Amino acid sequence: ERGFCAWGKVCHVREKTVLREMWRSLTWRKRSSPPSRLEHGRRDERFEGGRDQRREHASRPLAASPRRSRRDGDERRARSRSRSRDRDGSRKGSPPQEAPMRQQIAWGKQIAGRDATVQSNLRLFETHGRHFNARNLSTTAHRVAKLGTKRKERVMNDSRMRDLAAFCLRRVSDHDTQGLANVAWAFATARVEAPELFDAIAAAAPPRLDQFDSQNLANTVWAFATAGVKLPKFFDAIVNSAHPRLGEFNAQELANTVWAFAAIHVRNAKLFRAVAIAAVPKLDEFNSQNLANTVWAFASIGVRAPKLYDAVAIVAAPRPAEFNSPELANTVWAFATAGVRAPELFDAVAAAVLPRLGEFNSQDFANTTWAFATASVRALELFDAVVAAALRRLGEFNS
Repeated sequence: ERGFCAWGKVCHVREKTVLREMWRSLTWRKRSSPPSRLEHGRRDERFEGGRDQRREHASRPLAASPRRSRRDGDERRARSRSRSRDRDGSRKGSPPQEAPMRQQIAWGKQIAGRDATVQSNLRLFETHGRHFNARNLSTTAHRVAKLGTKRKERVMNDSRMRDLAAFCLRRVSDHDTQGLANVAWAFATARVEAPELFDAIAAAAPPRLDQFDSQNLANTVWAFATAGVKLPKFFDAIVNSAHPRLGEFNAQELANTVWAFAAIHVRNAKLFRAVAIAAVPKLDEFNSQNLANTVWAFASIGVRAPKLYDAVAIVAAPRPAEFNSPELANTVWAFATAGVRAPELFDAVAAAVLPRLGEFNSQDFANTTWAFATASVRALELFDAVVAAALRRLGEFNS
């Protein structure tokens, strides 16, 4: 106990008991495993003032418990591991580590917030994207594409979008069905080329297509067609999943589905006939774009659907003012190509075109006049106006 007093400590009875046991353990260690010659040398080099100073130095490790020494070892190993980590915060060759869920929720609110912009979301991704979970990656892509519709060129050429596509590709197996559909839709809408990402989605989606709702199915097939990715086996899987559920599709989903198949020239008569049956009772819900795209798709792919054409003619004839110039031209082109006569529709289109010829481009002029001529519809006033307008703009026409 005098040894403890020499340290200048004021000890209570319990502390004395603890210190006594620690002193005994030290004495036993010193007797059972004497220090090596190297340790003696180091002590002698550092402490040349005599035995008392060496004894004081030898007693200092008593303040460190075995638990602390293990912790120090753990800290050293952690620092060693951290030096081998790459800048993504993960070991080399391993995927980035996700941030905790609380942080993911906070980022999600920022991404989808009212004040979010294309640049704010891309900056957030640039700073923290390597720690995003799959949901925040898909939401970022979807929001950037949606907010950037008026600046597609700028978004398309932003290198961060290519980085975002790479991260979405890396986590493609972690996306849920909506995430897969949103990612495909986002990069197609933003016109960012990501062929490897689309191939990965086409591989990951088929086993889960039964979990896709009608919107996700329609958006996915629309995205692949818009991106120009033609994968017949994937489209066959879409058909097998969508065909029994076409009654669940709304007007836009039906129109987008047939448009997508026609746009990349994948002919599936079974699907088109089923869409025709499902669409006729819902035509009042179709807007002008849906009507025009539907008949254009059927005419382009060469699937006959006389009941659908007749119903579209009845619905569209009173509404030509709702159609823009490409929609007017494509509608009459589809009827003429399919060989379906619809005099009331053609008369309504002719009356709607005359005051709006300034909106027509060269392709619209050509499609409209070809359709009226092929359908043998006399519209002399329309032809005279088109000829006068075309003569002033001959430089816009190709050979």
